[in-house]
Amino acid sequence: MLQKLGFTNLYGVELNKKALEIAKERNPKVVFANSSIEDYEPNEKYDLVYTAGVLIHIHPSALESIIRKIVNLTNRYVFGFEYYSDNLIEIKYRDHSNVCWKQNFPYLFKRLFPTIKIVKKEKFYYKDQDLVDIGYLLRK
Repeated sequence: MLQKLGFTNLYGVELNKKALEIAKERNPKVVFANSSIEDYEPNEKYDLVYTAGVLIHIHPSALESIIRKIVNLTNRYVFGFEYYSDNLIEIKYRDHSNVCWKQNFPYLFKRLFPTIKIVKKEKFYYKDQDLVDIGYLLRK
């Protein structure tokens, strides 16, 4: 998506080796790392750190450290698109428990980093289900 918008000098982090190979094949100009976010240790910072459907799979007990890492990895922006709920709720994911949670992710960033600015946030409601996603852009 970012390439189609004209962005260059893109990096991606993917834990799943099969997904990584597909991503490399489809996006040969993007530099990819096979890593979890917990283990990812680049030597640089980025203008934007983007997650989509990633934070929902981080156990709530580890989420604070991941949010801190994400904010530390960026010089300027964090963009996210995740499942949303006002409160922390565990949800079944592909018939598995203890692997997916929805909550108010922009609030978590703001709570940990009070000076971070919420540039934009918007909820996206599913048409035929009682589900909501949230997209948000934060600025350091």
